[in-house]
Amino acid sequence: MRKKILLFGVIALMLGMVLAPFAASAAFDSNENHFVPKDKVITQNYFKAGNNIDIAGTLEKDAYVAGQIINIDGVVKGDVFAAGNILRINGTVEGSVRFAGQTMIVNGEVKRNVMMAGTNLSIAKDAMVDWEVLFAGNMLELDGVVGGDVRAAGAMMRVNGELAGDIFAEVDTIEFLDGAKVNGGVFYKSNREVSVSEKASIVGLVERSEVKAPGADKQRDSDVKKSLAGLFAGLMAFSFLSLLLIAIVVIALAPKRVNEVAEEVKKNFWRNFGIGLLFIIVTPIACILAMFTVIGIPLALIVLVTYFIVLFIAKIFFAIGFMKLVFKWFKKRKEWHLMLLALIGLFLLILIKAIPVIGWAVGLIATATGFGALMAVKKDIMMK
Repeated sequence: MRKKILLFGVIALMLGMVLAPFAASAAFDSNENHFVPKDKVITQNYFKAGNNIDIAGTLEKDAYVAGQIINIDGVVKGDVFAAGNILRINGTVEGSVRFAGQTMIVNGEVKRNVMMAGTNLSIAKDAMVDWEVLFAGNMLELDGVVGGDVRAAGAMMRVNGELAGDIFAEVDTIEFLDGAKVNGGVFYKSNREVSVSEKASIVGLVERSEVKAPGADKQRDSDVKKSLAGLFAGLMAFSFLSLLLIAIVVIALAPKRVNEVAEEVKKNFWRNFGIGLLFIIVTPIACILAMFTVIGIPLALIVLVTYFIVLFIAKIFFAIGFMKLVFKWFKKRKEWHLMLLALIGLFLLILIKAIPVIGWAVGLIATATGFGALMAVKKDIMMK
């Protein structure tokens, strides 16, 4: 169930962005802060990427934003597609909200769905989500009102608000506090019993399914599992060695540029993730649109080949930048050689990507962050 929820969340997030009619025209103002004043009305789709994005005015259509901190205090009459570190919705979104990032806090009203893949989602006490909530991450807190179902996969879910529909969850821990009112049922998968306060109200059924370990009696599948494990290990080794070989060549040819991109990963991690995610989604759309013009087919094919090459090597920049972050956290003044940073960083990245459930998220973060950092350095070089 968790895999299905995760997959559905990612597909919903990506499809919403792919359907953006003018996504290819997104602005790349990554080093700036953006502010929409309270009395301003924007009648076109709103595209921004930067450090801090504050929307206090009114957006008549959709918002596509990526940044460290995103605040929506005004009104968005369309949908919100966001990526970054923190997203706060203090105003009103008349459409749906799709967010990939660290933390999302809803203090206002979302009149349709909330979909998030990240770490923490909080629906505050006075907040309202009129339709459904779909969440894949770590911690989900529901203190406000949800007008539909809640589907969640994560470590912990805490309910202290009112839900009109059912709850479908696969979590380690689920709690219903004094203010919880669920007008539907609760269907969850966990090895722990649900914790329900005496003052909480659940109208429908409460059903639990245990997360069972694979049985030892499935001998007939052992050979297949061993073969798949061997194949998987081989693919991991191939991926690691190929990335390491490319890293050695790139570092040997352009050590200064590699270091610049890695430093950009270290300094602006979540901003680069948001920008990279935006470029990863927008580029294929722009190429497809170019192909419809016929004369744009050669250019589109060249861009697509370059795009897939950058997607592959972006992990190298992320691995080195991440190791630089580790040195920063431990306050080590002298860093290792770029080759050694790449070796250890790529090894750790390949291992973490092999972990079920979170592996895909780590791979996406690594690719998008490395991609965004590369675009940021490229922009700085072109402006000089």
